[in-house]
Amino acid sequence: MKNTTNEKYEALKNALERAKIIAEHSATADDGGTCNFDSPTLDYRAMGMSKQKATEVIKSVGLGCYDWTFGRTVFGLVIVGMTKGQGNCRTAMAEAFCKSLQADGIKSDMYYQMD
Repeated sequence: MKNTTNEKYEALKNALERAKIIAEHSATADDGGTCNFDSPTLDYRAMGMSKQKATEVIKSVGLGCYDWTFGRTVFGLVIVGMTKGQGNCRTAMAEAFCKSLQADGIKSDMYYQMD
């Protein structure tokens, strides 16, 4: 990750764009399994980013996000909008997106939730 503020956010934007493409190519015809809300996350604080600016960058590439919380603890942002389906297809796409971000040096993990 680059050190200057603008370069950090530009690198995030580029990584998000690449990850969207990889996620789309990871879609499968298999959409069985549990209905879920599996999604990649962004640890913006570990990246030295502000929540507001990270949210703006995520939205600028056509995605959405919300706080990843447990109780009063905020772990980062859950990124949404790059998946389709509701079961195995969604999980495969979300995991591919996460791995792509990680390969680009973005602090990302997975949020798993089943309904």
